[in-house]
Amino acid sequence: MKKIFMLLGIMLFVGLANHCEASTFFDDFNDGNADGWSAHSPYPGRSDFGNWRVEDGIVKQDNGGDHNGYAGITVWYQDDKNWVDVFYPYGIGFRVMEVIDGNFYYGDYPTIFSERKWQDLKIDANSITGELAIYLDDEYIATHTVVTPNRTGLSGISSGNAGGSFDDFSLTSKPILVGPPTKLNQCAKKGWKTFNNPSFKNQGACVSYVQKAILKKIKKAIKNANK
Repeated sequence: MKKIFMLLGIMLFVGLANHCEASTFFDDFNDGNADGWSAHSPYPGRSDFGNWRVEDGIVKQDNGGDHNGYAGITVWYQDDKNWVDVFYPYGIGFRVMEVIDGNFYYGDYPTIFSERKWQDLKIDANSITGELAIYLDDEYIATHTVVTPNRTGLSGISSGNAGGSFDDFSLTSKPILVGPPTKLNQCAKKGWKTFNNPSFKNQGACVSYVQKAILKKIKKAIKNANK
């Protein structure tokens, strides 16, 4: 089920539910609608969500603004005061915009922009390190490391000022490794179910794994002490 929304400097998002397993969402909009998508403004108190629509299998937004427009990809949108966006073209190239509790932070990366045409924009987002690797037409541009601690939430597309067109939106969630457990109490109260590196069939298997790991460390310590 699509669970997506838009913003002005405008964003359109989707969320994937399971962070421990790999999953992919894709929408080419060939069904002629944006069912399941909803509009939100990234700026508090703003009620203009743009003129989003699907035409000929393409998502379009053509509300103009007071200067040259831009488009981009948004990640980790939690609310209008906490989100991250990669805009292009913005000024001299790419702009990474972080909003943390309503405060704005920027990072700019120069690149050549010559004309408005269809291009592939890809962001490889690492929620653990905070790194955003930016690619344009499969060419690596730069890696930006965010400062925000808010690295979960919805992701999608954005448009601002002069509008933009979008197609073939894809979001892939890679599995996040959890584990291994290092303490016996981590296996208790169904805690063993939260691990996937490695995974366990039951609590006993988790306890056995931790006991063996502890015993291995003790033997290593004794061996080093006898040297």
